[in-house]
Amino acid sequence: AHEIRNPLNAVKTSAYFLLNAKNPSPEKVKEHLERIDRQVSIVDNVITELSDVAKLPEAKLVPVSIETLVRDVVSSINISRDIQKVFSFPDELPNVMADGHQLSIALRNLIRNARDDMPDGGTLAVEAKADGEHVLLSVVDTGIGLAKDELGLITEPLFTTKARGMGLGLSITNVIIEKNQGSLNAESELGKGSRFHVTLKAET
Repeated sequence: AHEIRNPLNAVKTSAYFLLNAKNPSPEKVKEHLERIDRQVSIVDNVITELSDVAKLPEAKLVPVSIETLVRDVVSSINISRDIQKVFSFPDELPNVMADGHQLSIALRNLIRNARDDMPDGGTLAVEAKADGEHVLLSVVDTGIGLAKDELGLITEPLFTTKARGMGLGLSITNVIIEKNQGSLNAESELGKGSRFHVTLKAET
């Protein structure tokens, strides 16, 4: 409600000005029309994100190479040269049982978050290992990190620490991973970075 109400209030204020201002300059009219357009786009994005979560289909679990998926996702994201990318995948790592399309969305959100938390550069590490009937995947950054009181809220819809974030990325990520019969956990330390752990079923 907060994420939608704030843009709507801005739209209402600009509409009031346009309806009631006497002889406004063309520049002022243009300014308020552009403001309305921006705020409507924000509301539309929020609704689209919420709709995507609500309509997310059941996951079709098939064997997926987690290393191939991670490398494909990372290559599709614009990552600064100031960020060093490190991959660690053992040779005999089993495939995971997952919906590749859905899992790529979740991984993209995790990797983008890691990138965004390192505006001045750092190290992005993606590690995986087999653990019995599961594969453990970790996305690690050396960025700004999170305070303890923030860490427990990161998967709540609309919670964000970003000035322009909508707070839906990690919520969607968590929903996707749960639909893929996995789990998401996080560790973080303010000023030192974050580590997100994804546990998925291994192919048997």
